[in-house]
Amino acid sequence: MLNKWQKYLESIGLSFKKEVLIISLSNGAIIIAFILSLIFFKQMFISLSIGLLLFAVDAYMYLRYTNRKKEIKQQHEDEFVTIISYFQMFLSNGNNVYQSFQKCLGYSSEWMQEKIQLFLYAIDQDKTVTPFVEFAKNFQHASANNIMLSIYQMVDEGENGAHMLQFSIIFDQIAQAQHQARIDRKEKSLSGLSTFPLIGAGLITVVITFSVIILMGDMINVL
Repeated sequence: MLNKWQKYLESIGLSFKKEVLIISLSNGAIIIAFILSLIFFKQMFISLSIGLLLFAVDAYMYLRYTNRKKEIKQQHEDEFVTIISYFQMFLSNGNNVYQSFQKCLGYSSEWMQEKIQLFLYAIDQDKTVTPFVEFAKNFQHASANNIMLSIYQMVDEGENGAHMLQFSIIFDQIAQAQHQARIDRKEKSLSGLSTFPLIGAGLITVVITFSVIILMGDMINVL
């Protein structure tokens, strides 16, 4: 279980030791505060608030990891479109499919370089469509498989005008879809930011309400 958690954190570019330290210190501090509140204050509201804080911190860490994983996957999807655009440029300059992917290595991230190198090695070993299909599986985009199949046709049947045109049409579709997806994500993030002040105001209202209730209860007990 621990090794699985370590691999997960490393897969999203985080340090396992650092994250464990952060979680341990934050949770430990909150638990100690919870115990001390029970001993010295004996106020159920205070203890409940600290308990909710512990839940909120752990929920925040979980969402942080989840969002980071989504961001990395999205970066891979975006890079796929970028790399294919470079591939198209190299191909139009007279390079064959294999050479064009080799040239793409100089414009790739470490993650993409590894995937392309494995892809090129697989092509050397297997002349069927399998390496192209397996490479497409690294990406969630619906058209990734169609693009790689179109590229395989250029290898199998020759890089003639018809196949180049087919590839260009498919790639233009995926590029346009990716561009629209970026616009949608930007609009969604901006709309999400506008809700934070409302959430903050709501939390402040809840805290003030509970505080007033507690003060009124103390005043009644004194009277």
